[in-house]
Amino acid sequence: LFEQSLGLYQTLDDPLNVAYALGALAGLAAVHAEFDQAHRLSNKSLATFRELGDARGLVEALRLRARIAVMENDDRVAASSHAECLTLRHALMP
Repeated sequence: LFEQSLGLYQTLDDPLNVAYALGALAGLAAVHAEFDQAHRLSNKSLATFRELGDARGLVEALRLRARIAVMENDDRVAASSHAECLTLRHALMP
């Protein structure tokens, strides 16, 4: 279903929702321990949110990158991703 969503959003030239679909697929890949795929998809999602300047999406992408890093026992990436995520999250709060 996520792959179908990705295809539809790509067809509609909707980069924001493409980024969300890529993140969903990355999370699914990580759950199945397909970490190379998870990294590839999450990096595309993260880059798209940065390019679009979408702070909320960027927070979600950073949270996902941190979660994947935790699953791989990569404390350095997990900590830096969580730190950036929290900084952005606080900036979004009123």
